[in-house]
Amino acid sequence: MQSSVSPAILNAQSLKLIKDINASTQRLVDSLTVFGPANFNIKPRPDSWSAGDVSEHVLKLEILINDILRGPTGPAVRPQDEHVNLIGSVFSNFERGLSSPAVIQPSAHEKELWEMINQITWQRDRLKEVIATSICRWYALVLNTISLVK
Repeated sequence: MQSSVSPAILNAQSLKLIKDINASTQRLVDSLTVFGPANFNIKPRPDSWSAGDVSEHVLKLEILINDILRGPTGPAVRPQDEHVNLIGSVFSNFERGLSSPAVIQPSAHEKELWEMINQITWQRDRLKEVIATSICRWYALVLNTISLVK
């Protein structure tokens, strides 16, 4: 059984993904540091989130994603991109307010700017490890498949 994706293409995609994660992490850090520690927990309106709340929300989501990616997995039972358009349309509709699930909602306590940045950066590093490990597993699977075919 051969994969339709060559190792070179998968490696290039993985490297691009890691590069994109690095760039988005830097943009996020740059955006958060603009607030500074003094303004990090100030809400623009009583019913809105502060930069600290948003950063904790992002952190909780990053932790959840890492837990899912590091947990038990199996082959997809549907095309990988089946829901891409639906998800894209939901998250690009800025007119519609979305509610976060409780598991990724920020806590009521104040957040420390550099602690949030360090934790988010660490979670992003864990994500890059998953990508790098996955490519190694994929190579091992391809090599094992080739040896079985021979």
